[in-house]
Amino acid sequence: MLNTILETPWYAMGLGVIFLVGFFTAWIQTGTGKLLWGCLGSCIVFGGLVALEALVMTEREQIVATVVSIARAVEKQDFEKAVSFIHPSQQATRSQALSELKRYKITRINIKNNLVLKLHTNRTPIEASVGFNVFVRGGIAIAGFDEQQGPRYIHAEFVFIDEENRWYLTSYGHMDIRAGLSHHANLRSQ
Repeated sequence: MLNTILETPWYAMGLGVIFLVGFFTAWIQTGTGKLLWGCLGSCIVFGGLVALEALVMTEREQIVATVVSIARAVEKQDFEKAVSFIHPSQQATRSQALSELKRYKITRINIKNNLVLKLHTNRTPIEASVGFNVFVRGGIAIAGFDEQQGPRYIHAEFVFIDEENRWYLTSYGHMDIRAGLSHHANLRSQ
């Protein structure tokens, strides 16, 4: 529940409006001045929760920011920047990514809002398994850029490096969206 409040301001704003309207309506009907303190308290408490959400970046938000940064680098054909998000110890993953990226000319990556995250806090350093859908527009680079578009499912593993306060990609895979459904369901159930 706490992560939900820290990842979106809408719950705090919605509850704040409900309490504010409730106290204000009660004050109008009864004229009891103490209810105005309830209005003020609602503004302070729920306004504070909205401010807290803006200040605190959860693990999920950090990983989403990393995924978005990788996608934007790929769209700009800045492959070195894209692979800079892969942990330096994962040379095979870096080579795989560079090889794949050079084969395609990707012009747009639309990351869907269905990202599922499983944190492995029992591991040192902390790791995370992530799955989500993307909609990719692009073509094969050597074929003269035949642009096509389609959905893909991405599964990725991340590791958090405390010293750098940063999430790094350690491995990834992509598959047809239908094949990803079972993987997504399995990750969600964990």
